[in-house]
Amino acid sequence: MEVILLGTGGPRPDPHRMATAKLIRVREESILFDAGRGVMVQLSKAGVPLGAANTVFLTHHHFDHIGDLHDVMLNSWMHGRKDDLRIFGPTDTERLVNTLVTQVYDKDIAWRDQGEPTFGGRKPVVATDIIPGPVLDTGRWKISAELVSHGDGLDMSPAFLARWMCLGYRFEAEGKVIAISGDTVPCPGLERLAEAPTYSCRFAFWQRRRSPTNISAGWRNTRSPAATRLARSRPRPASRNWR
Repeated sequence: MEVILLGTGGPRPDPHRMATAKLIRVREESILFDAGRGVMVQLSKAGVPLGAANTVFLTHHHFDHIGDLHDVMLNSWMHGRKDDLRIFGPTDTERLVNTLVTQVYDKDIAWRDQGEPTFGGRKPVVATDIIPGPVLDTGRWKISAELVSHGDGLDMSPAFLARWMCLGYRFEAEGKVIAISGDTVPCPGLERLAEAPTYSCRFAFWQRRRSPTNISAGWRNTRSPAATRLARSRPRPASRNWR
């Protein structure tokens, strides 16, 4: 089993770092977590067959986590994906994916499906809204989700908060456990995710020290025992941190 950090950046463009995306490879299977800016380019740089990506788990719907989801949907098909692309995520994932398929990229999909048959015909994309708890057990690996806290304390309307959910994931295969926190602060869900993992990918919060004349005066790292940061080493196109 292999974990590849494809992108560890945030919403602001960074020439040295792509937006959030992680990959777990279990033998020939490729399981993606989030699909931020540059995800398919990074997969290509890492030497991962693009057609092998057939399962995606989304932590939440900020654009630095889903900005290139359309690229996963289309390029995995164009590079030989044989099965349905399964996309799991919090409430509104189904609506988001269906909008991309039926309204945003519908003409592109029809063009390649009908006008370029070398792609072998369209391969479906199937989205599923999930809630905390067991999500999937393939017999080769299993995964569960936990509710984590991301922006819950902000002054947002009750209507928005009723639709807002951020998930972390606990992935188990080959006797190992991988915990993926999503964006979060210390919370009960994070503590449950962090129970004896073999490897942990956790959110690192870096806050700019703002000043009236220079908002980029410096960086401050905020840490807590329950949210150990993943070290921000010099970025590489695709960093294999654990095998």
